[in-house]
Amino acid sequence: MSRHDDLISNIGKQTIFCSNLGFGEQGAILAEMPKSIFVCPDILKARQMSEQLTALGRKNVVVDDFSRPFTLAKFTSNENKIDLIKTLYELTTSNPIIISTPQILATPIVDLKCFEENLFELTKNQEYDILEVEKKLTRIGYKKVDSVTAAGEFSRRGDIIDIFNVVSSNPIRLDFFDTELEDIYSFDFLTFDKIEKLNSVIISPNSTLILSKEEKEKIITELNKFKLDDQIFFDLISSLELEQEIPLEFLSPFTSKIKSIAELNLPIIISNNIQTENIYNKYVDNIFERINLLFNNENYKKLLKN
Repeated sequence: MSRHDDLISNIGKQTIFCSNLGFGEQGAILAEMPKSIFVCPDILKARQMSEQLTALGRKNVVVDDFSRPFTLAKFTSNENKIDLIKTLYELTTSNPIIISTPQILATPIVDLKCFEENLFELTKNQEYDILEVEKKLTRIGYKKVDSVTAAGEFSRRGDIIDIFNVVSSNPIRLDFFDTELEDIYSFDFLTFDKIEKLNSVIISPNSTLILSKEEKEKIITELNKFKLDDQIFFDLISSLELEQEIPLEFLSPFTSKIKSIAELNLPIIISNNIQTENIYNKYVDNIFERINLLFNNENYKKLLKN
């Protein structure tokens, strides 16, 4: 039985249904819940629930369908990637209600422990090796530039490092004196005006999946088994070697670091169980239809489906 079939067979055993409650009553219950996943029939309802929870003072994140389009160039615009990173960041650093549609249950996501291992916290008045800070930023996906203008960039001038954290609206400046981090503050990257002084900052990875050299080599070895059958495997190997972002669907058969959101061991609260099962099954079928269009290799399709 595939993990998708297993999920559907367990609906009712590991989930909470509230279809007999009004929308306002559902929101009142969610506002008191710990970190959970709330499944709405459609994205409009998800956004309405988000507005209700925000009004009640409950932290929440609306997650749209990250698996579209199902292509290797999915993250070209960077928008989908950053949305997913922000969701991972919220899940590891706070206690939000995740609100989405039934599609979210099959959405691939990095295991939260793996993501948390790559968070980078810096605290004022602590000692740091500035070269090691640069190396760490590079390792978690940040690009070194002359002056930061976009999320995922950092720059260094002497004892000053500017970082445009991918989960922040404004870049931050680290001001060192030798090895001591003397000052941290956010600033406007257009005017360089200070915005807010900070005592500490947590830098999120600028990647949905950080792989070690050994893990990357192992995946490339596995992909090499398929490359003679389909050109797309050459593209996947090339993207890995160039350290380019790859949609998690393509790598999920080869690493335990990738799970579906439904496998995060969080309570799943379903607004309407009948609609959820129907929409979910239709969505999963559509994923496999798109796989059939992209790949000619039956063994690879079996890996993805299971």
